Amino acid sequence: MRLLLDTCALLWLADDREQLSDAALDALSKKDTQLLVSAISAFEIAVKVRKGKLALTRPVRDWFMHAVSAFSLLEIPVSSTIAVYSCEVPLTHNDPADRIIVATAILEGIPVVTSDHLILDCPGLATIW
Repeated sequence: MRLLLDTCALLWLADDREQLSDAALDALSKKDTQLLVSAISAFEIAVKVRKGKLALTRPVRDWFMHAVSAFSLLEIPVSSTIAVYSCEVPLTHNDPADRIIVATAILEGIPVVTSDHLILDCPGLATIW
């Protein structure tokens, strides 16, 4: 099974597993699970750090690359197809990072691991929480 991590799920997987739900932990820990992350999550984390809303134990670039390596994540770049489709996804808010993550999941046909109720409520999107 392939799973796409929302940015919050990535942060919690790497630094605060207690924040993950039991269902998310179970899905993330299965041997046949391939974990994916959108490149937009690196941007979203960097913005939060720059604004002082998030503190990491190392510089963002190092933190992100370490997380990718430590959890054998496959990073999905933001293609023009994903970027354009992100404006069409049926989300009730306009957060660009969330829209790109949802567009990626829909186009790739994979569930998103997230606690974000706005993503969880997105029609046609498979989620795990």
